[in-house]
Amino acid sequence: MMVSLDIEGLFTNIPVDQAIELAVNLLYQDIDHALNFSRSTLRKLLQMVSKDVVLLTQRKTLSQVDGVAMGSPGGHLLSNIFVCRFDD
Repeated sequence: MMVSLDIEGLFTNIPVDQAIELAVNLLYQDIDHALNFSRSTLRKLLQMVSKDVVLLTQRKTLSQVDGVAMGSPGGHLLSNIFVCRFDD
């Protein structure tokens, strides 16, 4: 039997800090220096692109408070990493 599920409001319901920790641990799981920078630097970079995101409209400036902003750089990657941990 094949089942398909849709997660309503996925991006806005992703716990950003937890998703960032999962991403950092995934990238550094085998080698401590997998990238040319430290875990803490990667964590800070991911926080910069996923937290305190400002959304501009024609009339207002809005701020994403909870979850990951749709269309933000890396937002889809953090969401996929978070959801895939339930697939195991």
